[in-house]
Amino acid sequence: MRPRSMISPTTAFKLPPGDRKPGNLLPEILINTSLIYSYGRTEDIPYGYMVELLGGRENNEFKWRTYGGLKMSYGNIFTRIGYIYGGVTLSAFYNNGRAEQGLLQGSFRYFTPLMQVGRSKVRTFVNFYYTKGFNRYTDELFT
Repeated sequence: MRPRSMISPTTAFKLPPGDRKPGNLLPEILINTSLIYSYGRTEDIPYGYMVELLGGRENNEFKWRTYGGLKMSYGNIFTRIGYIYGGVTLSAFYNNGRAEQGLLQGSFRYFTPLMQVGRSKVRTFVNFYYTKGFNRYTDELFT
């Protein structure tokens, strides 16, 4: 029998997650394409709107709390300017009317159409990612 690891109410986040159920209001559509990130490989890129709700309950020996999250994104290909994608996610556990282990994430991705430069074809990529945690536990780190 394996010895039990030491946990407390503020380190219980290291335990396996409870029962969480996703639900897509507007599912993500993927377009099959090629020559975006690599050569000779079919690639999927998100297209259109996507709205996803995530919710559930967690019950462990320290807490009984509710989890809720919302994710929204939009991606589109514009013939002359390229591909644009943006997304935002907000999620947290709620315990006694207070948010715990909250997370706000945002992303923006852009790439140009293929451009001819001499005998080669090139494209430019721009990516921005933002992550902000709120009401996190003191020893909880993002990786």
